[in-house]
Amino acid sequence: MTALLTLHAFWHFNLGYDFIAILLFCYLLISIAVIDFNHKIVPDSLSFSLILSGITFSIIFYLQGGKDILAEPISSILGILFGYFLPFVIYRFHLLYTGKEGMGHGDFKLLAGLGAWLGWKMIPIVLFFAAITGLIYAFFLITFKKIENDRLIPFAPFLSLAGWVLMFYAERIMDVYINTFI
Repeated sequence: MTALLTLHAFWHFNLGYDFIAILLFCYLLISIAVIDFNHKIVPDSLSFSLILSGITFSIIFYLQGGKDILAEPISSILGILFGYFLPFVIYRFHLLYTGKEGMGHGDFKLLAGLGAWLGWKMIPIVLFFAAITGLIYAFFLITFKKIENDRLIPFAPFLSLAGWVLMFYAERIMDVYINTFI
């Protein structure tokens, strides 16, 4: 998986600082996804690394002339805040409504990290894609009796996948959406 994502990143960015930045992004997401899938935990050290590297590269690229790879620094900072607090609000509503936790706090920090890289405008789209892919995965697990209805499914792999897809294809996805629905 790591080799394929490295080749994909090279194909998109060639060699340079942006390639190194994207590799760090991809490798952090792979690590987070695998750990959460296997152990149902998102390590703070990896989430905070994603947040710190996202804001750092956002500033560096902005100062170098505004490469369009990452969000601008203000959008990155707002992405961190929005990425943390939007799922927190969803979590609180779910907890009040059902009395059960529907999402872990590690997912908030991961989404804050994705906000640092992608900007605040992408947070709802990341959540949408992650929720859809997670629901499809859960549907198949329940349909084929691999899990019961009330069993927890790690969300970080789906957030990571959505973040990766949007890092590489957000512009194309938005073009298709605008041309199809607007």
